[in-house]
Amino acid sequence: TFWGFNIRNKLDAIETTIQHLILAGSTTNPNALVTTGAHQTTIGGNEDGLISLMTKSRVVQWTSFLGGSNEERMHQIQFYQGHLYLLGSTLSNNLSATSGKFQTTNNGLRDALAAKFNLNGSLKWLSYMGGNDIDWPFFLKVINGNIYIAGYTYSSNNIATPGAYSPIKGNF
Repeated sequence: TFWGFNIRNKLDAIETTIQHLILAGSTTNPNALVTTGAHQTTIGGNEDGLISLMTKSRVVQWTSFLGGSNEERMHQIQFYQGHLYLLGSTLSNNLSATSGKFQTTNNGLRDALAAKFNLNGSLKWLSYMGGNDIDWPFFLKVINGNIYIAGYTYSSNNIATPGAYSPIKGNF
C-alpha cells in the first residue's frame, strides 16, 4: 500500500490491533488522501501531522491532518482501550488544544504535543508540552490509562512536575 504522492510524506509510526492498521507521520502535501469528514481536511501549515486508520485488509476508514499554521510531526502512536494516542512535535501556536489539559499554548520554539482520537477519527483532546526552548518527544506509552512520555529538552522551565526526581535541568 502506498501512503502518499510524489511530495514529502513521512511515515514515523505504525500500530496494529486485531482489526486495524494505524499509520502516523507527516506531510507537506496539501492533496494528501484525507477523507471527507475527517478531524482536519486541509493542511494547516508547511508540514502537518497525518494519521490514518485502516482495516487489516488496508481499507481506509479515515485519514486526517493534524496541524496548525507552522509545522507538526507525529512520532509515536498507541492504541489503548478503543482510542488512539499520538505523540508529536509542533512549531505552531494555534493547535486546537483542549482546555483543562496539561498545557494549552506553545511555550517555546518546538513543543511536544499529545492527542487522543477515538476510532471514528474525532479528536478527544490535545495538549502542548514544553518550556521556553526546544522540546522533542520520542516515547509514548499508555499503561492502565496513565500516559508516559519521554524525550529531550533544551528548556529550563515548565517541564518537570512537582515531586519529580530531577525538577531542574542538568540536575540528573
